[in-house]
Amino acid sequence: MDAQTIAPVAEVRDLTIRFGSSDRATVGPVSLSIARGERVLLAGPSGSGKSTLLLALTGLIPGHIPATVEGTISVRTSVSQLFQDADQTLCGMSVEDELAFALENQNMAEAEIHERITRGLHALRIPDAWRRRSCATLSGGERQLVALASVMVQEADLVLADEPTAQLASTAAARFRDWVARPPPGQSILIVDHRFDDVVEHIDRMIVLDRGGHIQAEGPPRTVLRDAYDRFVDAGVWLPPAARLDRQMIAAGCRVPVPPLSVREALDAAEKHHPKTDAQTAVAAFVDGCRRSPPRLPARRPVVRLVNADCAPFLAKPVLHDISLTLHASEITGLVGPNGAGKTTLGAALAGVLPLRAGRRHGHAGGIAFQRPDSQFLTGRVWDELDLGLPKRQPPSTRTETIRHAIDRWGLGGLEQHHPLELSAGQKRRLAFAVLTIAKRWPMVVLDEPTAGLDGAGAEEVARQVSDMAADGTAILLITHDLAFAATTCHRLLVLADGRIAADGQTADVLADQSALDAAALDEPAFMPAERWLSEDCDRAAG
Repeated sequence: MDAQTIAPVAEVRDLTIRFGSSDRATVGPVSLSIARGERVLLAGPSGSGKSTLLLALTGLIPGHIPATVEGTISVRTSVSQLFQDADQTLCGMSVEDELAFALENQNMAEAEIHERITRGLHALRIPDAWRRRSCATLSGGERQLVALASVMVQEADLVLADEPTAQLASTAAARFRDWVARPPPGQSILIVDHRFDDVVEHIDRMIVLDRGGHIQAEGPPRTVLRDAYDRFVDAGVWLPPAARLDRQMIAAGCRVPVPPLSVREALDAAEKHHPKTDAQTAVAAFVDGCRRSPPRLPARRPVVRLVNADCAPFLAKPVLHDISLTLHASEITGLVGPNGAGKTTLGAALAGVLPLRAGRRHGHAGGIAFQRPDSQFLTGRVWDELDLGLPKRQPPSTRTETIRHAIDRWGLGGLEQHHPLELSAGQKRRLAFAVLTIAKRWPMVVLDEPTAGLDGAGAEEVARQVSDMAADGTAILLITHDLAFAATTCHRLLVLADGRIAADGQTADVLADQSALDAAALDEPAFMPAERWLSEDCDRAAG
């Protein structure tokens, strides 16, 4: 689609946004437009101003969020927005009432409201049984699905979606992808996402911001991902597996004419244009990079143990039954499963935050980084938040040195005087991890969705810090929907489904067990087709 031949539905020119008394702009100057019916992906490192730009397009900046705005913003159509935090989109009502809320405010007829709600629920495969459920009883991922449905049913001409799949399991994220692939006629979509391999095949144009909030690359995804690859790496922007495999093949002399958008597409193109033996080295290097999981551990001492445990969310019925599980020192254990499976509940029970409804827990209390970082901030400054995490008996000179070291480790420099709630989602998550780990007090730690909202560099830093904590003897439970991250980070992988542990074993073994993934409605990691491609060659050679 040529955005220049269609009248834009939204346009910004020489836009600059500054907060408070800062002389540094969060965004801009930046100029861009969105055409009618165009699907645009806005990418960039954490803190580059992506969410700020969306808030400016809706008028929330500066209408409700004070900021200095220069330049022009023109929006010529109806707009709906999915916020980065689902709870900012929802109002705390039942699922059906949430979907009806915006439609009732438009004075829409009751029959049309009912029809749209039904369409929205079915489009995202949300069960009708949820209609009367309070959103407060839903998991984080389930709330994100409802928030997405509440935006979809408005059928606005322009939809702004901020990190729409950050809390979704792979099969749920696929429902969003299907909607992006077939939006209502003429509807424009602007998506902000760090990890966009689920939707990139359906995107017309990518716009990539640098750390200063300026556009550093723009164009069709195939062109941008290949031509700006090195700039993405330098900026810490996450790159989809297909782009990384494409770079490996180019380095091996197996460049394909059309940059691929999926691993399968890259493999098919390599076979078509090059001898398969020439591409094997590149594919093997790519798979090794995706499979660099920690080595198998010898037997370690138990740190926390559940025996025949029934686990329930606060003031709710048990969702997990007869769970027996042990976490060991220096072991990184991944916990995966569909939205609503009880992963957060199990993590809180293991940390000792939630009391068991039945069974026993053995071991000291653990630390936990919540799925929603805002829930654990207690002060008005980043510096004070870190200071609060240190023992009161620590002398002032040592406190300052320790805080400075944590700020450097977690990339929080320049944010010391900011309120934690002013930070971007990625910055909030890094601050939450810094507070949790600054005192090294916990024998076990639960990290709930640690890569949600993080760019590539941020996710790599989390992996390094997790590895360091494990090396110091900490037992770690890593709750994630990112199976690729689990593949490179976790010694052990647990699959949770239907109120029980459906699989428990070495990460590589569990990821190769398709029946275990199917039981939890999980899609395999994107690199697996490349691994099978190599295995097929080995099998033929052996035969």
